[in-house]
Formats: sequence, structure tokens, C-alpha cells
Amino acid sequence: MDLARRHKEWSFVLVGPVENLDDRIVSIQTLAQMSNVYFLGGKPVTALPAYTQHLDVCMLCYEVNDYTKFIYPLKLHEYLASGLPVVGSPIRSLQEFAHLISLAYTVDDWSAALSAALNPSVDSAERRSARQAVAQQHDWHLLVNKIATAMHGDVLT
Repeated sequence: MDLARRHKEWSFVLVGPVENLDDRIVSIQTLAQMSNVYFLGGKPVTALPAYTQHLDVCMLCYEVNDYTKFIYPLKLHEYLASGLPVVGSPIRSLQEFAHLISLAYTVDDWSAALSAALNPSVDSAERRSARQAVAQQHDWHLLVNKIATAMHGDVLT
């Protein structure tokens, strides 16, 4: 909420279901009433790239807690594949990507990281390529072949 209030010139577009967030319902309702926050609801996985291509910055907004200590957001690689700048919460699984994405601890950090991500130098062809190269290393076919090779010794085709 603080970011949306602080940056009325930005649009915050949130894609994903808001069901089962009973403990956050008041916050969601407050955000939904703000003129620069848009809840688009849940979408089929196959439709998500159509939304991502219209973003300026991809956000991985996770509360840092015992649950998120053990998650791995696969959308990180989808975001990196888009080449777009990424700002995320400092959950454990994102730490190893800190050289490619910005990690934000506080509201001030989020504000600064998002502002920086909107700078054209962060979205240069070289930086986009670096993000996309890391995403390619996490392609499902490559990962499955690594697992198959480790387990059986054969590479799948």
C-alpha cells in the first residue's frame, strides 16, 4: 500500500487469485480501491506471458516468513526469460540471483529498486541478454536431462 501511495504515477498490476487470503482481505480491499492498483485475478498459465510482455518491471512480492523460506518461485525464470528487470523480496531462493535482480527489504528499498529498474540503463540489451541467458540455464528440458543423467546415466532426447 505504501508504494502505491508513494508512487501514484506508477500502475501496479497484480495477476493471480486473491482467494484464501482471509488474513489479508482488508489490505486487498484497500489496494483495490486505489486508482493505480489493478487486480486482474487468476489467469491460465499459458496466458501469463501475454501479461508479462506489457510490464516494465516484474515483481516477486513475498512476505519473508517460515513458509517462504522453503519456496522456489518458478516465475523467476519466466521473468528472466522476458529480459525485463526484476525486483523481489529477499527470500532464500532469490539470494543466488542477486547479481541479476534487485532484492528489496523495506518499503524504501522497494521504492528505490523499482525506480532504478525503470532507468533505461537497467533495461539495456546487454542486461536483458544476461537475464535471458540465466533463464535458459533453467529450461525444463535441460533440468530434466540433468536429473535423468544423474539418476540413470542417459540423456533424454
